[in-house]
Amino acid sequence: MIDWVDWQARLSRRWKPARSCCFVPLLGICYDICQYQILWRSLSMNNLNSETEAKALLESIAPDKSVRRRYLTILANAIIEVNRLDRRQWAITTFMDVPRLVVGHYYTYTPYDNGEGVWLALDTNSLNKFIQQGVPASFQQAWRPDPPPPEGYPRYKDRSRVHNPFSTNGCYDFHKADPKLWPKVEQLSFQFISTAIDIGQRMRRDTRARHSSGILKYMRKELGRSIPDPKP
Repeated sequence: MIDWVDWQARLSRRWKPARSCCFVPLLGICYDICQYQILWRSLSMNNLNSETEAKALLESIAPDKSVRRRYLTILANAIIEVNRLDRRQWAITTFMDVPRLVVGHYYTYTPYDNGEGVWLALDTNSLNKFIQQGVPASFQQAWRPDPPPPEGYPRYKDRSRVHNPFSTNGCYDFHKADPKLWPKVEQLSFQFISTAIDIGQRMRRDTRARHSSGILKYMRKELGRSIPDPKP
């Protein structure tokens, strides 16, 4: 899971206004944009289409092959699900050198702790029903809701941005979970994907432009599965 506090600190250190441009606002703004772009490039794959770079990135994130394959399998299943619903509303991005599934406007799956866990968004209504039915102890041990901003991002809002949040975001730790519980958690995440497609904010053009086909190439080879591409 990304440490947003660390990211903000890095951003504040590297994206600072030019003092010499204080009397020329336009030049100052241009300087800021350039500095931000430099930071962005330093935190992402250089070639988004490179299978070699994708392999190096994923092996650095999850050195253990079995752990890496588990995360890639989870990611592949989610890709197939969202692609079934809307081929234009998903992408794989690598911001901060972490492969993430983006659905519409929302990060949905992100590995953390060397792939031993996954940060994900669950459908709030479905999760509440699951809790009312009696949550297994292993779920309570494995699931950690995100803290409030700026340390975390515990909720997503729909495209109106005023209705009640429709997601519950957090980290799921496979170390502490009963393996038999994952299919249920996966269904809760699939329900979020469906809800995000129906009422969520739409994907931005710049997000679509940052899609990494290299990650998908690597996943196909590593898993031996047919994994679709999003529709441009």
